[in-house]
This record gives sequence, C-alpha cells and structure tokens, in this order.
Amino acid sequence: VNTTTTHLTTCREGEACVTFIQNYKEGGAPIRGCFSQTSSLPLPLPFPLLSSPLCELQEAGPVSTCMCTTTGCNGDQHQPTHQPRQPRDVASLPSVSCPVLTVTNADFADCNGDYSVTEERVSWAADRPVYAHADKDRFIFWNAGGLGWSIGKREYLTSGSHWHRSGLDSREPWQGEWEDGVKVQCRGED
Repeated sequence: VNTTTTHLTTCREGEACVTFIQNYKEGGAPIRGCFSQTSSLPLPLPFPLLSSPLCELQEAGPVSTCMCTTTGCNGDQHQPTHQPRQPRDVASLPSVSCPVLTVTNADFADCNGDYSVTEERVSWAADRPVYAHADKDRFIFWNAGGLGWSIGKREYLTSGSHWHRSGLDSREPWQGEWEDGVKVQCRGED
C-alpha cells in the first residue's frame, strides 16, 4: 500500500509493501511503496530486511524500515505498537481438537518430531494456536498472505519467516496436506 498522500496502491504478485521512516525528521511522514521480494533494498542496512506478514519496523540509524506481505500491512492503522506480550496461564491454552502433532518429512532445518500446543501467539493471527517442538527451537504457527501453517524457530513468530509451509487455511495445522511432502499428523490418529 502506498499512502504518501491519499493514493492507495496495491502491490503486484512478487512484490511486498515497504515503509521508510526518516528518524531524524521529527513528525516526518512515512514513505510507502512496493518493492520486489527478491531484490535487495538500496539502503545501507546492517541486516537483511526480510518480508513478513506485518510491518515490523527495524531501526538502522537515521532510517526505520519494514517490508510486509499482507494487503494493507504498511498502512497507518497497521503500524506496530511494540507492546510486551502479556503472560498467560495454563487455562488460557487454546481449545484445539489435537493438542499434540507429529511432523515427518520436514528434514530441512531439522523440524521433524512432536509438537504440543502452547500459550504462544503470533500478532497477525492471535486466534490461531501455536505449537512448540518437544526438544528444539521449532514452532508451528499460522502465517498470513496465503502461506498458511508454517514451521520455523521462535524468532519467526514475530517476523513470519519460515522453513516449511502448508498453504492451508485450516483451523488446525494437521487438517490438510502440506507443501513439499511435509506430513503433519495428529498424534494418536492414523
């Protein structure tokens, strides 16, 4: 979405919404537009800018920037609030039909194994459950922008990055076939 004035632009397939904010200009308006997801931004950033479902501003000296993939994600109404996550108790675990999942054929990044439902949430899908691996820094979470259920590390719960994805919009991650032969099954069901 490009909202430097009142003009709205929809990014094309393969593009992400981009926002730049000049930190040294007090009250300066954000600069917004579309940019290819496969190109490097022409900025001297000390880190790679990865696209995620929501605009997560990353500060680099005089500039803050984000690249996001959900329609309208960089509009004013979607700017991050950076509020800390509130702790939850066991009673707040989401109601799911399958609390333990078994993942197979997810060899890349060593994502195979058992995952249990947690109190974790992703900001862009607070109503969806997040599952944690029994032994590793691996999580199953729902991703926006048509990615569906995804597997990644804890860091990806805020960025939306992933190693495996389903493309599914199912209620739970085991309800449908994942991409690239990854199998996610309810433990105890055949």
